[in-house]
Amino acid sequence: MIIFTSILLNLMFLAIGYLIGSANTSIIISKILKNDVRNHHSNNAGATNSVRVLGKKMGAIILFIDILKTIASVSLAFGILSWVNIHNDTSEYLYGVPMFAGIGTVLGHSFPIFFGFKGGKGVACSIGLIISYNIVLLPIAAVFFFGVLFWKKYVSLASMLAAILLTPFLFISWMSESSIAFATNMQNLLPYSPLQGLIYLGALGLILWTHRGNILRLKRHEERKISFSKSK
Repeated sequence: MIIFTSILLNLMFLAIGYLIGSANTSIIISKILKNDVRNHHSNNAGATNSVRVLGKKMGAIILFIDILKTIASVSLAFGILSWVNIHNDTSEYLYGVPMFAGIGTVLGHSFPIFFGFKGGKGVACSIGLIISYNIVLLPIAAVFFFGVLFWKKYVSLASMLAAILLTPFLFISWMSESSIAFATNMQNLLPYSPLQGLIYLGALGLILWTHRGNILRLKRHEERKISFSKSK
């Protein structure tokens, strides 16, 4: 019974994260500003296209909110897990994994139920996912991302390669055993669990899938390069 209940709890975390992620920030803000990002450039409802359409400042705000959405969903899942176990009438703890709410947020951002399942590419929400795992992963990912970005000047390529190169770090035991391993310290699992890395692989798969059009354009040398010149 405890196993079945734990599975239901984790499915609930996934659903909560999905609904939070489905509140696509780019679409909501651009609709408020009456300039839907989906009608311009790549037609993508993400932070990068928001920069092109709404400007750098608004794009940065959208990026921050998207990152925060994942962290908030993981934190909410932890709060629910704590409440359930505190009020549990039995002596057995339910095995909840708040990171399932994180991957749910990435999924919802990419395929939002509120906006016809057409959203962003999940990169910003995945940043929130790795922060929820261990903040140390953020500067590592930043080095990979900006290194590729300044080298090749393709945001899509930098995003994908950074996500791929980061993968081995998710399976390093210290990442989950350290005192700053946020998500691991919020669940009833052993200090080191490969489940965290496996959940991240799900996010990586989503990132690659949503970038499949970019991959084709990169192969045809048709992908748009970023310009570092000053703009609005």
